[in-house]
Amino acid sequence: VISLIDLTATTLTFAGMERPIGMQGRVFVGAHADPERTYAFSARDRIDETVNRIRSVRDKRFHYIRNFMPEVSFLSLNRYKEKCFLVKPLMRELLVAGKLKGAPLQLMAKRLPDEELYDTRADPHEIHNLANSTDPEHQAALQRMRAALDVWMVETGDRGHIPEPPGVVA
Repeated sequence: VISLIDLTATTLTFAGMERPIGMQGRVFVGAHADPERTYAFSARDRIDETVNRIRSVRDKRFHYIRNFMPEVSFLSLNRYKEKCFLVKPLMRELLVAGKLKGAPLQLMAKRLPDEELYDTRADPHEIHNLANSTDPEHQAALQRMRAALDVWMVETGDRGHIPEPPGVVA
């Protein structure tokens, strides 16, 4: 389990340099490798004009996502993304034309699930949400990942619940 913050620590070690005190990144390969991570965490709050709050955690097998604003989906307008990622307007066209089915249609839903859980070994493209699965293994993973995310949010002082002033977003 590797986090993006591990790249800098690893690169510094390859260059023969010491990590600065307090650097959270871990060295993930080589003679000076640190112990493996159990989890890698992610956060998203706003991209340009699109205010959102998503938190996620991964382990070696599962990816858990908590959508705090499930009404803000891939379908939500974001002018930056519409111009830079031409697949977004194309997906909108295909949706209106009724030409989407399966996973692409799911992606264009107006609302996201509150929680998502994916078995990345069995489903590397994260198509089948297991959050509502009755399988005991999936339920155990869901409970474990929820708890890990809750602890991380408290330990890091996650401030995503505090809205930005409207003027900043504007």
